[in-house]
Amino acid sequence: MPDNPEVVLALEREVRDLKNAIAAVRLQLETAHADCGGEIVRAVSEVSGECAQLRATVSALRDELENERASRDELLRKAHAASADEIRQLRATVAAVRDELERSAASAEAGLAFACATDRAEIAHLQATVRALRDQLEAAQTR
Repeated sequence: MPDNPEVVLALEREVRDLKNAIAAVRLQLETAHADCGGEIVRAVSEVSGECAQLRATVSALRDELENERASRDELLRKAHAASADEIRQLRATVAAVRDELERSAASAEAGLAFACATDRAEIAHLQATVRALRDQLEAAQTR
């Protein structure tokens, strides 16, 4: 250690200034570190918020898609049921029309058969009348 008090005083001042400079630099370093930590926390918070928002959006879109699928499936089920009902009604109508056609054909056949039988009976009656008149005519001519 030097014996000169001025040198000692200057060295002490320099040590004090260096200590103050170190303290100031330490404070700046701690402030910068705290600022970085705050920015990191803010960035993590923003990313977490964005992730939560994206998850909510994905969930909402998934729910909407499921609702659309359910709606489409319900529409398909209703359309299938309606077409099955229409097919059943058309088959019933075809059967009813077929039955009516068969009854009509049978009725027409019966009417035709009756008309033919009536015609035959009338022809037979007319032939019998012709024979009877011929016999009368022949009998009158022979007399």
